[in-house]
Amino acid sequence: PTIRQVAAEAGVAMATVSGILNHRPDCYASEATRQRVLATVRKRGYKASPMARALHGKPTGTLGLIVPGIDVPLVMFPVFEMTARQHGYTTFLVCTEDEPDLEDQAIRGLVDRYVDAIAILPAEQGTHTELRRLASEGFPIVTWDGAGRLDFPVDDVSIDQFHGGCLQAQHLLEIGRRRVCVLNMEQTRYVNKLKVAGLEQTLTAAGCAPATRMNLSMPIHTRQHWEIGEFTQIMDFLRAHRGEFDALASISDLLAVVAMRSAIELGIRVPEDLAVIGFNDIALASQVAPS
Repeated sequence: PTIRQVAAEAGVAMATVSGILNHRPDCYASEATRQRVLATVRKRGYKASPMARALHGKPTGTLGLIVPGIDVPLVMFPVFEMTARQHGYTTFLVCTEDEPDLEDQAIRGLVDRYVDAIAILPAEQGTHTELRRLASEGFPIVTWDGAGRLDFPVDDVSIDQFHGGCLQAQHLLEIGRRRVCVLNMEQTRYVNKLKVAGLEQTLTAAGCAPATRMNLSMPIHTRQHWEIGEFTQIMDFLRAHRGEFDALASISDLLAVVAMRSAIELGIRVPEDLAVIGFNDIALASQVAPS
């Protein structure tokens, strides 16, 4: 049903229907007229078009959320959607598979649908053409972990990843571990490089030998192989390098959990023989044994 049909059935002008539904102060319709229009709206099931509202310069109540992959285990994405919902917004989620072209396509698609604002975890590579354009035009946009790697100004929310790596190393040093292995991916992200840099700087300052590297050959933007691929690679590495390090610093809690399971299956005691530390503090981290 259209606003024209509602107005015709209620016997009023379309401007009156619009004024009543949008609570405009310059709408002087009587209470009887308001009730008749609202009854007609309910009867016909009329709903205002978000795009029509956008064409009149009004908010559409929608937000765009662009992420590398729908199964990337980052807690801020569901929290973003929940918070948006609590404030009356609907979130459109788009995945880029960490591809620059898909990022540009996602932004264009959301803008074409008149979203009020966009939050994005930018692709690791690329020129970020559409993101750069929106930022220059003043479109409401915010990035996650864009600080330090985007060469144009944009509102950003990031944690201090470098300091987080320092904290990992400090904890391991405090419990007496000095031979550390870093668990990362070959196809890593900028934020993970910062974590590792912080950890290594702290270890070096304490006089420790350079950290061993366990870099898994898995795609960074998906968890699709975690049940098989990561487990197998970590098992093989621990078996081949057993006893060469007494601590494992992981770039994420989920990889740390897989590493703990691998070590235990090989008869390596955690934490007696091998201390394991993660990064992110996901809910699962407190449920595994040891936590």
